[in-house]
Amino acid sequence: MVRRDLKLRGVEAGTQARQYAALGDAQSRQGHYDDAIKAYQQALTLARIPDSYRPDLVSHILVGLGQVQSEKGDFHPGQRNIREALDLDTKTAGANSNDVARDLETLAESQADHGDLDGVRASYKQALAVRMKMQGASHPRVAEDLNSLGTIAYFQTDAASAEDYYQRALTSYRVVLGEDHPEVATTMNNVALPKLERCDFADAEPLLKHAVFVIESQRNGDFDDLAFEYENYGRTEHGLSHLPEARALFEKALVVAREHKHRNLAPILVDLADMACSRGDLQSGLSILDETAPVMAKTYADVPWRSAWVQVICAGYLLGRGRNDEAVQLLQANVPVLEKRWAKSTIYGFRAEQFRSLAEAHCVAS
Repeated sequence: MVRRDLKLRGVEAGTQARQYAALGDAQSRQGHYDDAIKAYQQALTLARIPDSYRPDLVSHILVGLGQVQSEKGDFHPGQRNIREALDLDTKTAGANSNDVARDLETLAESQADHGDLDGVRASYKQALAVRMKMQGASHPRVAEDLNSLGTIAYFQTDAASAEDYYQRALTSYRVVLGEDHPEVATTMNNVALPKLERCDFADAEPLLKHAVFVIESQRNGDFDDLAFEYENYGRTEHGLSHLPEARALFEKALVVAREHKHRNLAPILVDLADMACSRGDLQSGLSILDETAPVMAKTYADVPWRSAWVQVICAGYLLGRGRNDEAVQLLQANVPVLEKRWAKSTIYGFRAEQFRSLAEAHCVAS
């Protein structure tokens, strides 16, 4: 429709600018980034003609252009255009406006793609303050910003802040969407994750149980993100010693992860291997770990504790087979890597400490 309208003659520049901006928006959503950049640049040229100049349209185009450039990996020009839009909207609409919040959120997305987590957190916090003031705590964009802040805090290993942000997002989503919405279920999973990781299984269980129920009832049973929900629920059940339930959940998670080539495949395999170790099925567990190690190393090449966790579980198997010296060597090499990320009170640190204590006891006995 836009292309058809662009063929009309005698259209004034301001209208054409909006047409090219709409074309750029559509192409951006389709992932046609090079075409979108051309459309936005044409729109920007037309929108800046003095007789048809509109600051709000210029800022809209700049944000769209900057977002697409960032998607392509051109972070510096992308962020420059987004910041120009932010300055323009701040001058024309004031610091507390929905357009300013939009610019800050787009800047945060670009900073996230660039790996600037401190910048992301600062931008989202500014956007959140504007949204709260202008639209109130129950607005959907407030919940989205809270969720994003929770995710950034989690990646920065600030579990307390992550849990707080996720809980606030959950409260907001519940008001707007109700208890049985998939977005509420996903946020319940997020709230439960820090609880699970610090071994607070009893508090995590009802959140994860409801999250799985909602997603299973409203999406296909092979929905890709169920790999996360099934695994987290399974780890909670394992922590509560509900072993048959845990194993069934891990196996469901594995089916989903294999079907979608999901990045959670290797962590799920480790959970299954750990369960096999707990019930004394050493051969099965070692077979699983043989598959897991290369997958984990490839998927999480930049997350060293993940591969260290595989080796810690492998050490547990070696201890079960009486190969104590090999187990001690693995633990000495990998537990320090794990402890750089996880405290001894967490699910990972506690399990590693269990194996280390067991290895030390074997060494004393021998």
